[in-house]
Amino acid sequence: MCIAVLISVYCQSHLNFHLRPILDGSIKIANPNKFDLEFFDKRIYSFPSDTATVYLAISFVVFLLNRKLGAACLVWSFLTAGVTRVALGMHYPSDIVGGLILGSAVVFICSNNKFAQNFVGNLLEKYDSQFTKVNIFLFLFCAEAYTLFQGLQPIYHFMSKIHLSLIKNLLS
Repeated sequence: MCIAVLISVYCQSHLNFHLRPILDGSIKIANPNKFDLEFFDKRIYSFPSDTATVYLAISFVVFLLNRKLGAACLVWSFLTAGVTRVALGMHYPSDIVGGLILGSAVVFICSNNKFAQNFVGNLLEKYDSQFTKVNIFLFLFCAEAYTLFQGLQPIYHFMSKIHLSLIKNLLS
């Protein structure tokens, strides 16, 4: 899930597929919440939806563990993190589909990678056999996802600046 969200946020920040519908002046969308460029910070591009990515990835994890419950979670996440975000003008339907594909693909790839499973399993067995730290991390991750990662955004911006300065130094 974390890998999928990082990919999604990177794409929104660095690849200009299309502006968010609410910011595109050629599309007439009601803006009752008064969203503007400042609200979105540097993530003015909307593909793929990071919110849809995280919620659909979590739902896909549940789906891999329990098909019926996972299907219900997928439908719920699609409606709450997908349809509503399109209705608010935050995303195009293609952004939601992109988040669905990205989130489920990364979870599927990671869940079928035996090396990664063994590596993570061994770390958990050695350092967190009671899953205390995992549960704390999952709680914090869900809380951050609920607030669209506002607590992590300063760290992301700092890392982006370092990344850009490294690239400039390499090119010069």
